[in-house]
Amino acid sequence: MLGESKSAPRPLTVGMRGILIAAGILVLGVGLPLFFFPNNTDVDFAWTINPPIMAAALGASYLASSVLEVLAARARIWVNARVAVPAVLIFTVLTLAITLLHLDRFHLFASSSSARFVAWIWLAVYVIVPMIMCVTCYRQMRVRGPDSVRAAPIAPVLRALWFASGAILVLGGLCLLIDPAGAAAFWPWSLTSLTGRAVGAWLVGLGVLSTHAGVEGDIARLRPIFPAMTLFSILHGIVLIRFHDELVWARPGAWLYALALAGWLCVGLYNWINGKPSSTDKN
Repeated sequence: MLGESKSAPRPLTVGMRGILIAAGILVLGVGLPLFFFPNNTDVDFAWTINPPIMAAALGASYLASSVLEVLAARARIWVNARVAVPAVLIFTVLTLAITLLHLDRFHLFASSSSARFVAWIWLAVYVIVPMIMCVTCYRQMRVRGPDSVRAAPIAPVLRALWFASGAILVLGGLCLLIDPAGAAAFWPWSLTSLTGRAVGAWLVGLGVLSTHAGVEGDIARLRPIFPAMTLFSILHGIVLIRFHDELVWARPGAWLYALALAGWLCVGLYNWINGKPSSTDKN
């Protein structure tokens, strides 16, 4: 036990760092056109997304996830990066399943060459990336070394809030994945079966991320989350303002969505500004 406590913490492998960086670059490439050009998905994206607020919201989510993945890749030890990995893996697997289920909606044989190109890239990425991540996770777990001691433990009540939010997000995501038409009546803008399930995949991914944050229970281990939470909230807030006329405020989901963004912004910004790197961050 004494010898183990003095051994170096398990490092982040080159392979895991590489796949996180690659994933961050890929989702950045997806997020930019969706966020800035949400009206052009019929000619320059893998599938047509309507209404435009849906495309912009997906773009905002992808841009925020790019920050999460790149920041996780910057950690030197596994314990400070791993909070991003299960959420990313589960999201990619769910998105692959959704893509295959709705394959007829994708521009694989569209007349637009740019849309056709993006559609095939989309399919290739979501087939290949989950397999690479599974292999990389297996190799990462085979690296020996203890987890570093929690440097800045989270209060039990705050951990409980992470778990509670995770459960709510996963439940909401599963409802959209299983019955997108029924759950769409709650959502603040119109959804199709495909876009409803796409939102469901994001909610499940965010729920896994939140639950994992509660499991880690340490500010130092969650440092990649807070800038991503902040950006997520700001970008989605911009989407709400930009497409306010497409929101159905009569639905309770609209107000819950706005309140959740406000809460995420406060949590992310506070911890991003006040969080101090622990000594293990530099190892």
